[in-house]
Amino acid sequence: EPLLKKEAGDPSGKTFCANAALAFLALETGHFSEMYPYLKKAEILATLEKERIYIGFLLSRYHQINEDVWRSRNALAIAEKSIYYSDDIAYRKVQLAVETGIDENSINQLRDLMKENREYLMGALMDPAFIVEQELVENIASYYYSNTKHEAEGYLSSLEKEFCRLGVWYDQEDESQQERQAQLEYFKRLFQHQGYYDLLALVKEGKSVTRHWQDIFFDQKDQFHRKVKKAEKALQKLQPFWRSYKYQHFFGRFGGNLEKASRNIAGIRKLMNDNTPKSYRKAIDQFAEVQNILRELHSVYNRMIWMRTVLDGVWVFGKTLFILEFILMGISLFIGFGLEPTLSEYKWGRVLADYDFQRAALSVMAFLVVPLLALIITLTKLIKT
Repeated sequence: EPLLKKEAGDPSGKTFCANAALAFLALETGHFSEMYPYLKKAEILATLEKERIYIGFLLSRYHQINEDVWRSRNALAIAEKSIYYSDDIAYRKVQLAVETGIDENSINQLRDLMKENREYLMGALMDPAFIVEQELVENIASYYYSNTKHEAEGYLSSLEKEFCRLGVWYDQEDESQQERQAQLEYFKRLFQHQGYYDLLALVKEGKSVTRHWQDIFFDQKDQFHRKVKKAEKALQKLQPFWRSYKYQHFFGRFGGNLEKASRNIAGIRKLMNDNTPKSYRKAIDQFAEVQNILRELHSVYNRMIWMRTVLDGVWVFGKTLFILEFILMGISLFIGFGLEPTLSEYKWGRVLADYDFQRAALSVMAFLVVPLLALIITLTKLIKT
């Protein structure tokens, strides 16, 4: 005590803490009446917001013990004006309201405090200050318990539903689905305990988990829709290719697979419109078949392109070669018969008119130059097309 009094009298010391400690010391030593001067002095010395709140609580309790409710409320008003207004202040106000007859505002405030805060719900049920209003407190607690239980039951049902829906996209062996299974079992245990705070935890956590699982489901659903749309576009691009393909008899299976995949896509669209887990499960199985068909179609597609290029090239080359050979034959006949009398008058003309020369030149043109020219023309046309 001497040390505290010395500290309380030292302007440079912790005077607020010393006076508050002296007030408690007076209470401990049975000098209750000596508490008030120390508390008032501490109130004057309080400079920090938390110090004002603290001393306001102590003065309020002091006046309540002295059965001076008016002063008790005034002391609490200091804390109420603080920017750090808290649930503790609200609870203290309800305690004081009980002594003078609790009003509707105080009842509503008590309901709010008891709704989600374990400390205030349990505190109100056991607080001697609420003995006169015990029935009211129990009714509030019972009401919140019933509501919370009903809400928890709803969230548990939603969690089970969302877990089953996610089973459309994930197998039981999937690691993420196993984690969700463990979460669901945890929520079931909470509900089985039937404790108020177990149910409250289920409501709080279940709400966010349900929303998260719904987001996962719709994300997977959107991805599946995009995959189906992409596959549908791929099939639509192959349809005109197949209709215009000139060598269908070489690839009859391609057309059958293309038609089968298109029918499957139509069936998948119908199943997706049903919008049930069962219909989506069937749609996923059918889509797996479509993907296998598409992979086969694309592998055959490359061979079909190669085949068309080769056969078209042979046809163009043969036609071009025939035309060029025909032209060459015409030129040879013209030179051999039409120009021979004229060519024989010139030395170089006699060389051209020579039978052996003509035969050699015709062989070179027919078997080397003309095929090479036909090949160049063919390649040019194929590149353009």
